[in-house]
Amino acid sequence: MKTTLVILSKSCYSFYMRYAIVGDIHANLAAFTAVLDDIKRRGGVEKVWCLGDVVGYGPDPHECIELLRQTDHICVAGNHDWAAIGKIDTSEFNPDAATACHSLDASFIALSLASLPRWAIKTCGLGIGGIGTF
Repeated sequence: MKTTLVILSKSCYSFYMRYAIVGDIHANLAAFTAVLDDIKRRGGVEKVWCLGDVVGYGPDPHECIELLRQTDHICVAGNHDWAAIGKIDTSEFNPDAATACHSLDASFIALSLASLPRWAIKTCGLGIGGIGTF
């Protein structure tokens, strides 16, 4: 039986794909780099799925966007991503989050986010980000 399982897993392995799911990067380049390095050490993935909030509190929004762009990825917009390009109001953000979003170079962020894969974007009524087009 053990041999059968090994043969089965070898014969089925080609049908499996490995994905990495990341999110809430919040412009923390050191942490994002560490995560991507760990993914490589574990054998890599076919695609990175990013659940949003690439930009935000951290000091390196542009670098995080550029690093994401260097991966084979799919990305959805988080509320911080939307706020950084003026697509949603920050009145319900905490003061630090609002300041971080307002201090970003919105034109650069918008241009960078525009280069990410396009998905049908909608924000829900709660004012949080959703799958979307940049």
